[in-house]
Amino acid sequence: MPTRSMHRGLGLSLMGLASIGLANCGGGSTPTSPGETSFLSGTWNGTLTISRTGQPDIVGPAAWTFEVAPQTGRQNFNTTIRSQNTWIPVTTTSTIVLTPTAEPPGQIGGTGHYNSPRGCTGDFVTTGNATVNTIDATFDGIDCDDGSGVRLPFSGRIRVTK
Repeated sequence: MPTRSMHRGLGLSLMGLASIGLANCGGGSTPTSPGETSFLSGTWNGTLTISRTGQPDIVGPAAWTFEVAPQTGRQNFNTTIRSQNTWIPVTTTSTIVLTPTAEPPGQIGGTGHYNSPRGCTGDFVTTGNATVNTIDATFDGIDCDDGSGVRLPFSGRIRVTK
């Protein structure tokens, strides 16, 4: 029976392959011109909710900034997440892919790493839906271990608007 961590690993692998594939072929769209923008470009503000087994949910403000990656047909983005969630108060970068086209609405997905306040490098995967004014996405990951030698999973949701 597949475990949740196996699903996360598969998700991370698939998002990485999708990023490479879209970056290499432009996703079927025309190449990005210098200074070209997307409906995702700019800063989106909202909340990041983190859920951990046996613990109360923790909700905090978050900002997600999107910048079009060059030569990707406006479908790959370099992003920065600034979280003020007390469990994961970090600023991190990630790569996000927009499918099926560069036009809204669309699905987004990507991966990233962060410096955990618990002393390790955490990993996350995010997938969700994007419209011209709302992004609603999962934010699932693996943080430091609790001394047992097993890194602790968490699930989350990031909801932001422009």
